[in-house]
Amino acid sequence: MKLCAGIVVAIALGWVVAVQAVQTPSTVIFGPSWVMSVTDGDTITVRLPNGEPLKARYLGINAPELSDAEHSGQAAKDANSASVKNRNVWLEVERTNDDFRRGRDRRVLAHVFSDAERTQLVQQALVEKGLALIDLPGLTDWEIAADDFPIRHADQLIAAQIEAAQNRRGVWNLDDFYPDADLAIAAIKFWGEKEAVYLINRGSEPLELADGWILMDASAGKSKKEGRNPAHVLSFAEFFGPSCVLPPGEKLIIYSGAGIPPEMRGRITGCGTGKVEVYWTRRKVWDNDGDTAYLLGPDGKLYFIYSYPPFRER
Repeated sequence: MKLCAGIVVAIALGWVVAVQAVQTPSTVIFGPSWVMSVTDGDTITVRLPNGEPLKARYLGINAPELSDAEHSGQAAKDANSASVKNRNVWLEVERTNDDFRRGRDRRVLAHVFSDAERTQLVQQALVEKGLALIDLPGLTDWEIAADDFPIRHADQLIAAQIEAAQNRRGVWNLDDFYPDADLAIAAIKFWGEKEAVYLINRGSEPLELADGWILMDASAGKSKKEGRNPAHVLSFAEFFGPSCVLPPGEKLIIYSGAGIPPEMRGRITGCGTGKVEVYWTRRKVWDNDGDTAYLLGPDGKLYFIYSYPPFRER
């Protein structure tokens, strides 16, 4: 009898478990697994089907630390507990040689679902509440394909974060997330050959994008402070002139990176519709190991800051 690669690894680790499904040769599903305890907003301890305990870290997000009262660390833990504690979950984990993908603290990294069909992603629910933010450390652009394990559910998380930012839920209603700003940076896809910055109009009126807004990254901000000519600066007046309107409740997506076809560079689509798209530059702008996006208003003053990884000193 032949065993799939995921089951072989599980046996090698002493985990003879019920593997419900194997999506790829490197992906194993552990479930149903009973949630014994909740450490904080992104870490749980489960009992696997064979009775073994396992500490799992939610992959793709970061919740504030339990001690982080400023960013509602306790609220994140409480929401996580309400979702999963004393219930069954299904863990999607990735096999790596004779082990599973782990974080720097040795916790197994997992996509966690609250249903056997794996349609209810626990991470997504936390992000929708504004109690966690997207966090995908250690990504390397040229190694990332659309279905690679770390980013397999990233589109869901981006959509959830945009919704939370739009409705000012959780941390998005805190002072250092600029709740009074109508034009907000809701998320940054910094991996892969086609990066994307997602901005949303949270106001009640249309926004004229050609009014002089400026978007730049951390390296550009440093260059400006040092009196040097910054490279990664997007002048909305130049790109959107003479006029491009972003309706209330809609989003602006700004693309960059080598994945943009040469003929699309500098093109704008969708002005006045629910999705305005800008093809900025074929250069890579957003760093994989962390970056900060600065949005300056038409008056030249700082209007919004979005940093990743999240919940570091802003």
